[in-house]
Amino acid sequence: MGFVCSGFLGGKVRGVDRAVCGRSALRAMAEEWTPVGTVEELNAEGGKKVVKIDSGKVLIREFAGDILAMSNSCPHLGLPLEGKILKADYTSTGSIVCSAHKTAFNMKTGEVVGEWCPGMPKLPFVGKMKEEQPLKVYPTKVEDGSIFVNVA
Repeated sequence: MGFVCSGFLGGKVRGVDRAVCGRSALRAMAEEWTPVGTVEELNAEGGKKVVKIDSGKVLIREFAGDILAMSNSCPHLGLPLEGKILKADYTSTGSIVCSAHKTAFNMKTGEVVGEWCPGMPKLPFVGKMKEEQPLKVYPTKVEDGSIFVNVA
């Protein structure tokens, strides 16, 4: 993941590894793109926004010139990363940090960065309640200023 394919449908596709996905798979993916707004709207909202797509809520975030998309639900307890009360922190190295239990996730790959649930006590017999899991991330593309996400 994280490989950038340029020239596909006139835009850039992030999160697709050409070694894994052949041309026919890439064409099939093209039918699954969901428009989620424009770059201008994203910038007006401070470089991040949460959108509702069939599969749930997706966090769209600009980082270092890339438009990234990830699940807005932390894989630990399903709490929102960006919500009315909970607000994620972001690192300069491209991680999103869950405000509930302080796990950091790489925004491009979804992989856990550092310790799993460092903000939660390890409870007797249950530990940290759930095994380490990556954050779901989704391919994005920008065409003529419009942002699209593939959640398939």
